[in-house]
Formats: sequence, structure tokens, C-alpha cells
Amino acid sequence: MISIGEDSDTIAAIAGSVAEGPWGVPESIQAETMSRLDEELRNVVPGFRKAAAQRQGGGERHSRRSTE
Repeated sequence: MISIGEDSDTIAAIAGSVAEGPWGVPESIQAETMSRLDEELRNVVPGFRKAAAQRQGGGERHSRRSTE
């Protein structure tokens, strides 16, 4: 574990958000995260993904990219 002071959690959240762009989020992490949300929030996710895909100009990209 690396400690960089009181803002460590914020820095990790920002780093994770930046890393998602080029590398995506592994399915196992997506599944675990969804399992922790209550039903109301789980129902919001598909609409959020659709809106995000439209802003990006098309396809939904919310899982780890293939390197092929």
C-alpha cells in the first residue's frame, strides 16, 4: 500500500477514472460493483452508459478492450 496523505482516496479515484479510458474496466470488477448497488441505482446504469456512448459518438465501451 502506498500512502500519500489524506487525499489518497481522491487520487486513486482520479487515477482509476483516467485509466478507464484506454484500458476499460474488467468484467469481474463491473460485476462486483453492480452487485453492491441497490436496485434503484442498478436501474440507472444502462441509461448512463447509453448517454455516455452517445456523447462519445457511438458504441458503448464499458468493458476491457480487446488487444486483438
